[in-house]
Amino acid sequence: HINKSSGTGSFIRFQDTGGGGVYIGARSNLMELYAGGAERMRISSTGNVSIGSTSSAYGRLFVDAATNAASTALAVRGRDSSASYIALNVMNNADGAIFTVLNNGKAEITTAQDSVAPLTLKSTYNGSTAGPLLDLYRKSGTPSDGDNLGTITFTADTNVGSINEFARIESTALDVTDTTEDGALKLAVVTAGTLRSRVYMDSTETVFNDASQDFDFRVESDNDANALFVQGSSGSVGMGTNAPEAALTVAGPNYTHAIFRTNQSTASQRAGGGFSSLGHATATSRFARLFLDADGGNFSGSDYFTIEKFGNSGEVKLLQYSNANMSFWVNTSTQAMTIKNDGNVGIGTNAPSEMLHINKSSGT
Repeated sequence: HINKSSGTGSFIRFQDTGGGGVYIGARSNLMELYAGGAERMRISSTGNVSIGSTSSAYGRLFVDAATNAASTALAVRGRDSSASYIALNVMNNADGAIFTVLNNGKAEITTAQDSVAPLTLKSTYNGSTAGPLLDLYRKSGTPSDGDNLGTITFTADTNVGSINEFARIESTALDVTDTTEDGALKLAVVTAGTLRSRVYMDSTETVFNDASQDFDFRVESDNDANALFVQGSSGSVGMGTNAPEAALTVAGPNYTHAIFRTNQSTASQRAGGGFSSLGHATATSRFARLFLDADGGNFSGSDYFTIEKFGNSGEVKLLQYSNANMSFWVNTSTQAMTIKNDGNVGIGTNAPSEMLHINKSSGT
């Protein structure tokens, strides 16, 4: 039934190219296509196409499978499985192809913009339990220990135009036994043309530089670029320096303390020892100090003992800061000499009554 009234209406018109084109349906109203007694497709007056829906408000093409028994809303099948053929190509006016699906299953997202993220996962969930989720799922009929679970590679062109890998994030299933699963994650970076592990995490350890390469490890704080430094070439550890001269080197500003102490929660119950130093342009002002502290272990107050060495062949000092005697023992059980807190020195006695008191029980 073709009905046409003046100026509007539905019609079918076939005409050669000299007559202006081919028309099927109304030129001013929407067009509906029916099959099986129901509307299957609609073309709005603005050109929007809806399949399976009467709504044209969702874009130029809207496919709705909500009321269809088929599980697939849109299926695109390419020529064959070769990567040289394109199954689906989505384009824009500025960059050309921005989303491409090749016949071998590979999908590509392309952009020429330098400040636009080619892929964004957006969640509109209003709760606090989850945000956008990205799930790399390995669906295996025969899962086995050691299976690779997914790899993210970072590739780029080299100066000769070849596409090379520069970094990789890789996950492995170490144990696929249900309820006792173990996994591993590796971060690797290409160095001198070879992919090297930088960080490796499994069920028992986290390893930096698992490839045993000459890579330094450095932790930076807000005021020290070398708060912790491990030298890759020697294994030496530096704190406050990136050039450790020994197995452990601690460097810092003047009066820096390296303290080894116990960990009682009450500070006065702690005991320990450590090191302090002062650098100075004047040699006689420089010193290095070892200390022992059995009343706090933090080299504070006035109850500790130190050994001090000054610069420019300066003197060595043994200092008892507390008001107590100083004793020298031999054979772990013989008190050979005592310096009392009043300055009297006793040899063979721990209670000297004179400036120098020597006591020998027998012989000369």
